[in-house]
Amino acid sequence: MATVMAATAAERAVLEEEFRWLLHDEVHAVLKQLQDILKEASLRFTLPGSGTEGPAKQENFILGSCGM
Repeated sequence: MATVMAATAAERAVLEEEFRWLLHDEVHAVLKQLQDILKEASLRFTLPGSGTEGPAKQENFILGSCGM
């Protein structure tokens, strides 16, 4: 029984170390990639009402019918 508990404690220690590595290295790397993607998207696309442009331009279309 003691060897099973020792093995379980060792496995838990390894899993905790892997979890810390995952949180520290992988999560930060993915968040950095997302931040870069959002920055690039914000340069390419502007959201209405974001204040980066003047007032939104209104487009007017005139509908007409052709007398055939």
